[in-house]
Amino acid sequence: MNFWSLFERIECFPNCGCEPMIAGCIICQPVNFISSLPYFLVAIILYLRHRSEDPEFFGWVVLMGAVGASSMFAHSSYIRIAMAMDYTSIIFLLTFFFYFDLIKTGPLRKIPGWIMLPGYYLALMIVLFPLDIWSQYYVSLAMFAIALIHFFRKHGINVLFQRSVIISIMIICVSMVFLLMDKDERFCHIKWLPYGHTMWHIGSALSAYFFGKWYFVEYKKVAK
Repeated sequence: MNFWSLFERIECFPNCGCEPMIAGCIICQPVNFISSLPYFLVAIILYLRHRSEDPEFFGWVVLMGAVGASSMFAHSSYIRIAMAMDYTSIIFLLTFFFYFDLIKTGPLRKIPGWIMLPGYYLALMIVLFPLDIWSQYYVSLAMFAIALIHFFRKHGINVLFQRSVIISIMIICVSMVFLLMDKDERFCHIKWLPYGHTMWHIGSALSAYFFGKWYFVEYKKVAK
């Protein structure tokens, strides 16, 4: 790998998912580009409705915006560095609370968060960049499973009776099915079915909102 390979189109181009693309495009997938906007919208709504001085809350809101920005970058360009950034942001969001707990209680807790959080992002980028698009997806799924196991170990299975948690998990699971359908390109010919990746953007953004609402409003305030 050399420096210029960062800016090469990824291997699947121009047939990456169901939304068609053309060579030389400025915004390669307009629908998926626009459908990244919900990440910004839910971040703004969560911030305005449940504003908090908690650094975790601030990090969660900023990270939702970062997912939207990296997603728009990825779907406009489909270059390797953009795709790695997209998956890095998603994995960071999926494992945010797991990693935050790790640096708060583990041996690295004395290192400031402004070093540990960007360091985690960079480490994920280094891991993801050489991988093909399917391998990046599988890494995301594995990291999500680790974060989910940690979540249930910390909060117990009874947390599933919390309305916002139920909504968040159900939406993210359904969204992942749509994401997989889009990658597999098996249902692209069904014209009435929206692009799977578009549904992933909308669903994962809503899932992040409901989980943030549960954690920062329903769980943390009660715990205090």
